[in-house]
Amino acid sequence: MLLVLKVGAVALLAIAGTALSWREVAVIRHAHQLAIRNPGSISEAGFVKVGGVDQWVQIRGEDTLNPVMLILSGGPGMPYTALTPIFKSWERDFTIVMWDRRGVGKTFARLGEAGSGRITFDALANEGIELTGYLQHRLHKRTITLLGHSVGSVLGVLMAQRRPDLFSAYVGTDQIVDMARNEALSYELLVQRVATGGDEHLKREVAAIGPPPYSDVNRWFDKQRLISATDPVSKSFENTLMPMIMTAPGYSLQEVMAVGQGLKFSAASLLHEMMTLDVRTSGMDFKVPFVLIEAENDVLDPTPLALEYFRGVTAPAKQLVVLSGAGHNAVMMKPDVFLAELVRVVRPLADRMPH
Repeated sequence: MLLVLKVGAVALLAIAGTALSWREVAVIRHAHQLAIRNPGSISEAGFVKVGGVDQWVQIRGEDTLNPVMLILSGGPGMPYTALTPIFKSWERDFTIVMWDRRGVGKTFARLGEAGSGRITFDALANEGIELTGYLQHRLHKRTITLLGHSVGSVLGVLMAQRRPDLFSAYVGTDQIVDMARNEALSYELLVQRVATGGDEHLKREVAAIGPPPYSDVNRWFDKQRLISATDPVSKSFENTLMPMIMTAPGYSLQEVMAVGQGLKFSAASLLHEMMTLDVRTSGMDFKVPFVLIEAENDVLDPTPLALEYFRGVTAPAKQLVVLSGAGHNAVMMKPDVFLAELVRVVRPLADRMPH
């Protein structure tokens, strides 16, 4: 999900008078569409002290008796709070928690680079565990359902391994396993894709990036960007994200600009660790139910690696769902299809746990 430069550019354009008026009208309209008014619902957002600093947390759901699902975003620095409309339908069956962690969205806008400190997967996982404790107390739940998407799936595995008592299930999607193999295979698939396209300029651009590993975040961004650019479905989807972020209720123009800045800051901070990480080193034995909902044709986080990982995992219960015809970001590109699988496979696991 490569919106780093686009977000900043569009945000600057929006400062012009007519664009600003358009944005204000759209923000009001979207806020009205997202409003939750039924009895027993919850809709709140604000800064929560996590890891000693203020971090933005959003909680939304139509019935507080529903299971709580904490979504760990990808990017590695994309704030899913700005993409709330995509997950609106999920709020009927789950109380959905979005977290702008360090380096992300509103939290990055408040802390900046200097206030964000050193970002590591280990520290982020520990803060995710701390946040889960807050959610247990705030929402009166003994356990939380954990969903990790892409880079968020790394945090999800670490959190579920370290504190299985906190979670009713771990759900991974676009699951990252071994980043060295992940990057090598995704680059190979990109080379194969452009080789059949006939675009000589594109072939030269891919060759100039070269194979992984990457020590320069801009080279990694370029590789990721070209994978999306050569996939018509992904490219079309990413174009729909820009207006959504621009008109996200509760996001100021400064915070919109911070989305792109946070994406790049998070990626640069985590790049070295990302290029060498392997989630299997945290263990293959899970003490909570383990669910993978994978796209059939994920090129960024290649599906075969996730399926291989699933076969090696042991857990009290395991479930694999492969979404036919889907690619990377299926969780957002096919949210209703994804939700149907969550209701079928995951919600019963949560419902059996005492509240």
